[in-house]
Amino acid sequence: MKTLFFIILFLTFPLSLNGSSKAFAQEPIYIAIVIDDFGNPYDDVEEMIALDIPITGAVIPGLPNSVQQMYSLKENGHGVMIHMPIESRGSRKGWDTDLALKACLSKEEIISRLETAIAELSLATAINNHMGSIGTANRDLMEIFVAKAKEHDLIVLDSITTSKTKIGEVAEEQNADFLKRDVFLDDKHGTGHVHKSFLEALEIAKKNGFAIVIGHVGPAGHCGTTVQGIKNMITQLKGEGVTFVTIDELYKLKKYAD
Repeated sequence: MKTLFFIILFLTFPLSLNGSSKAFAQEPIYIAIVIDDFGNPYDDVEEMIALDIPITGAVIPGLPNSVQQMYSLKENGHGVMIHMPIESRGSRKGWDTDLALKACLSKEEIISRLETAIAELSLATAINNHMGSIGTANRDLMEIFVAKAKEHDLIVLDSITTSKTKIGEVAEEQNADFLKRDVFLDDKHGTGHVHKSFLEALEIAKKNGFAIVIGHVGPAGHCGTTVQGIKNMITQLKGEGVTFVTIDELYKLKKYAD
């Protein structure tokens, strides 16, 4: 099965250096970079959108800049994902927006908030959780979350903010499109940590054919550290045979291989 996976990936996205069509004689390696917390007017947003490799911008719905940044991401060749706020043990200021999903809400209200987010961020092809250490561990809440995502043909990405997450098992039960995060790029400060995290992702990609990493803009991205760390690693990773893809591109590759 792994051999078939790599054959299909190779035929679908031939690897190249500096945009050339010359294929490597090694197995293809794919990394999908998801950047959380778009929607806010952070100073590093434009720099992140200007990256010359594809990323997937996870946009928090309902914020003043959400729709504009969604269009900017798409216009610059990036993917778009809904970064849905979900109840967390962290500071309420960090997750409790008007659209946040909470276990105490009625099913009707949860669905209404999801529908509002999906309608607003209409270019999104996927959805992931913004924080959510409490909510993603709640089976009832996640059953509604995953079902609504499936109804709208959205890929569900589990950011894995708790080891008790129910997203994966619910997605399997509902036969929903599902992926999960492998590495956080910036859970610690510094471009050196971004470098180390990418090397960890590279080893995962060499083993499995692909890896999904999550970084951030704004304070969680250490106000520019993450985007600079990404820039620092692009040439090295391409030299290792990495092709950068969006989440929906990666999911298609994985689905064909399965």
